[in-house]
Amino acid sequence: MIGFRAETGVSPVLSDWLDLARGLAAVEVVAFHSYQLMFMEKLPSESYDPAIRLVYSVLWALSAHGPAAVLVFFVLSGYLVGGPALVRSLRGQLHVVDYFSARFARLYVVLLPALTISFCVFISAQQSAGWQTYVSSHQDVYNSAAIFHAPVGVATAICNGLFLQTIACSAFAGNAALWSLSNEFWYYVLFFALISVRKTPAYGLLIIAVFGLFVMAEHFDRSGTHIGLKLLFFFAIWCLGVTAYAVTAPIWAWCCGFLVSMGGLYLLTSKGLFPQWAAFSLAVGLGAAALIIGLDYLKIPLPSLLRRGRELAKFSFSLYAIHYPILLLLNVTGAGGRQDFTLASVGLDASFILTCLLAAGIVYFMFESRTPAIRDWLKGIMLYGIAGGGRRFRPTVIADAVSSRSAIAADRAMMMPGAVARPPLQSSGTDATLVQIASPQGRHRAPAANVPMVLLNDGHALPQLGFGVWQIDNARAPEVVATAMNAGYRLIDTAANYGNEASVGVALRRMNLPRSQLYVTTKLRNEDHGYDRAMRAFDASAARLQLDVVDLYLIHWPCPQRAAYVETWRALIELQKQGRVRSIGVSNFAADHLECIIHETGVTPAVNQIELHPAFQQQMLRNIHERYGIVTQAWSPLGQGRALDDPRIRAIAERSSRTVAQVILRWHFETGSIAIPKSANAARMAENIDLFGFELTSNDHAVIAGLDRPDGRIGPDPAAYGQMRILRRLTRRFLTT
Repeated sequence: MIGFRAETGVSPVLSDWLDLARGLAAVEVVAFHSYQLMFMEKLPSESYDPAIRLVYSVLWALSAHGPAAVLVFFVLSGYLVGGPALVRSLRGQLHVVDYFSARFARLYVVLLPALTISFCVFISAQQSAGWQTYVSSHQDVYNSAAIFHAPVGVATAICNGLFLQTIACSAFAGNAALWSLSNEFWYYVLFFALISVRKTPAYGLLIIAVFGLFVMAEHFDRSGTHIGLKLLFFFAIWCLGVTAYAVTAPIWAWCCGFLVSMGGLYLLTSKGLFPQWAAFSLAVGLGAAALIIGLDYLKIPLPSLLRRGRELAKFSFSLYAIHYPILLLLNVTGAGGRQDFTLASVGLDASFILTCLLAAGIVYFMFESRTPAIRDWLKGIMLYGIAGGGRRFRPTVIADAVSSRSAIAADRAMMMPGAVARPPLQSSGTDATLVQIASPQGRHRAPAANVPMVLLNDGHALPQLGFGVWQIDNARAPEVVATAMNAGYRLIDTAANYGNEASVGVALRRMNLPRSQLYVTTKLRNEDHGYDRAMRAFDASAARLQLDVVDLYLIHWPCPQRAAYVETWRALIELQKQGRVRSIGVSNFAADHLECIIHETGVTPAVNQIELHPAFQQQMLRNIHERYGIVTQAWSPLGQGRALDDPRIRAIAERSSRTVAQVILRWHFETGSIAIPKSANAARMAENIDLFGFELTSNDHAVIAGLDRPDGRIGPDPAAYGQMRILRRLTRRFLTT
């Protein structure tokens, strides 16, 4: 009844709420510090007008929960970082390189810019004319000595860079907010060591070292604030988030646990056995964990009115890291030593907060948005050190050997409700023989024309050759698709943007083939990015195709300018969980787009359909696919016909007594890609599928590899595609208003 979660990942509904919580918590911390620095946590006296006192009372009530917001951050960090790490550790899937490259990238990509910005801003504040006036009027602000007299030397910068700020040195450049980054880093290290020590006893030394740092912090603390004890206590609160994620229990058990914990906390505090600060912190932590569990249980969708608030989550980390010195400078230069408690001061306070939001957005786009690329770079550096540069890393959940694929399929089946574990691929030794994947339902019966099947990372499979219907108009599509299926094609690739889904559905009905022999792919339009729109768009596509279940559903383009492909991916994850899609994937996603959705959701696409042909081979991206177990699908596998005129491929074709198209498609097959050729000509359809009576030599592969060109792209660049359409739409809207 009570146990550990079997899979990683957060439901889209809960993810919306967590994003909103992260964003609002960061804004609350900024509001708290802004009020603290501007008004020294005071309220207007009785001599002020009642209306002014009411305004400031409301303002203080809205901005007084900064300490609680920091504790919410700790719980969310434990839930989103520690929880998945614990689950993966229990399943033998936690890799030290994956874990620490992600954590280092996440922290340092913000910490180093934050330290630099803090230094520059703090020096600017010290050199301004109002510095001494401000300092003299704010001496009673909490921790004022650390704020106003913080060292800015190299030693302190190194101390902060090693996350020893709370433990060994004061706030660098007046940035009091960075202390929690120091805490979180040591929590990441300590937690990993604790959950790994059973398998690797040497991690016990790391546990002792971290606890030793906490003891040193407590011993050398001269402020009387019990720094070392708080570090340990806040780690316990961080672990509340881990528990909320990793432990599964009936809702009544959670309720009983919460009530007993709060009751025990009240009794201990009332008898003086528990300090007030600890009681407050633990109560907030328990409340945050309980709220997460409740939202996950109730599955209440985020109201549409609050959906925009999720965007704050993107900037929350940057906002938290850089806001304090910016607020300090703004107060020194803009507010001085005044405490005039007027409506103008309220407006000034609001403008300070908005300035911090703007600065955080800039820092996010300049630095934090690069986190996936930095993580991959760090991973490479760490692996080079571990393996001497001679071994390529593959996560344990991805295997190369055919014999281990059944384990992957069984593992993924356990992770996905309703999925069925598939037996391994059986290699026949010849390409002309079918590669069969059997199941009790006959779901993976091999299609006609001896087309092998490719096992996906979710346990399902697809034929290694498909038929594309791009630019085939609605009127001709039923006839063309029927001709293709008569030629032996069983994987049909369409898209909402092609405008022929309905005709494909008609053709599938007319052929009257068993559903188990058909594999249908469709794709989401760029205009339908976003969670809700993607869900509705899939309903429309499935209706046009006349299918209850789609075999493969792809995001057609990432459209990074829309900044919605992560939410769109969450919608596809939900569709797969509902059983309406067998496999989900993406199309035209670059490495950073893939890293982003995998990092944000924990779910890896089964397929990435990309432009791929001899002149544009995308080897680096295919290497990333291999690392994550993503199957590569090739659109325009013949380079829209341009590759057919290459004399070097023609020479290979003549020697093999094959056509140029067959040589190129055979090259796709032997390099492991799923090719999606398109033709409306029946003879060419039959020619394109007749690939399995010959092989290419290693010299042939070398010749084709030499055709790759940096400027070989024919289609749009995924980094910019969709941008002009957005600009045209905005321009049209502007001109019509």
